[in-house]
Amino acid sequence: IRDSNSPIVEAKAAKYLLDLGVDCVNYHQDGATIPITFSASKKYSIGYSSDMRTLIDDYVLTSLTIKWETVLLRIYHSILNGTWLSKFRAKRLWELDLNTISEFSPLVPNSVRKSFYEEVNLIGGNVFCGEFFSIFGTVNGSCINDTQKLNMFTILPGVVNGPKFNQSNVVEDNFIQWNSPIGIATAVLISLGLLYSSFIALDIVIYSNTKVFRSASPPFCLGIVVGSILCYISLFFWLGRPTTALCMCRAWLGGIGYVIIFSSLIVKNYRIWKIFDNKHLE
Repeated sequence: IRDSNSPIVEAKAAKYLLDLGVDCVNYHQDGATIPITFSASKKYSIGYSSDMRTLIDDYVLTSLTIKWETVLLRIYHSILNGTWLSKFRAKRLWELDLNTISEFSPLVPNSVRKSFYEEVNLIGGNVFCGEFFSIFGTVNGSCINDTQKLNMFTILPGVVNGPKFNQSNVVEDNFIQWNSPIGIATAVLISLGLLYSSFIALDIVIYSNTKVFRSASPPFCLGIVVGSILCYISLFFWLGRPTTALCMCRAWLGGIGYVIIFSSLIVKNYRIWKIFDNKHLE
C-alpha cells in the first residue's frame, strides 16, 4: 500500500487479500481499517502501532505496539538534565525499547505462543541480524544497515506479490458521478438551495431600508445568507472525480461559509445584548 493513512485504499487492499483466500494478515499502516475488514470476515490479523485487539476484537491475534511514551519521557528528562545532544542524537528509535508485542488473543493456541517465544530467544536482541537477512545482500548473515531497513521491499520466498495499491487504484469506486441518478438529484437540490438563498440576498438588498429589515440588522442577515451560499457552492465540489483542487474547495468554501454564518449570528446577538444591557437607554 503506497498511500499512508487512507482507509479507502486500506479497505481495497484488505478485500483483495481476502479474495485471494488469505487467512491472516500483518501490516504496517497506522490506521485500523485492515484489521477491521479482516475481523468482519472472521479472519485474523496482527495489529500495528497500538494494541488493536482492545479496539476491535480477538481476531487480532497480537500487535506490534510502539511505546512512544517511553521514548518521549527519556527525551524529556534528557532535555531537563542537559544531556540531549550526547545521549540521544546518536541513538536510533529502535535502540530505545520503542517496540514490543502486546498480549496474545485467546484464539492463539499455547503451542503457537511457545514457538513464538522460542524463536524470539533464538534470534536474540537484534532482529535485523542473522542468516535470514542475507537475501538483502548482507555478507554471511551480518546485520542490515539503516538504508536497507527503510527499503525492505524484497519479496520473500512464498510471499504473494500483489498489486501496489494507491489512491488512483480505488478512487473510481468512491465518488458520485455527475451523470448518475444520485449525482443529478444532489445537484438539483443544491441548485434549489442556492437559488433560494440568492433570492433572499436580493430581497435583503432591495428592502434593506424598510422598518422590518432595519430592525433585523441587514448587514448581519446578508452575512448569514452569503455564508449559506458559499456552503451550497462547496457541495458541488463533492460531485465528480476527486482532485487536489476539488478537495481544497470542499474544505475552504464550506469552512469559510460556516465561519461567516456563525460569526454574523454571534455578532448580531452580541450587538442586541449590548443595546438592551445599556442602562442609559432605559
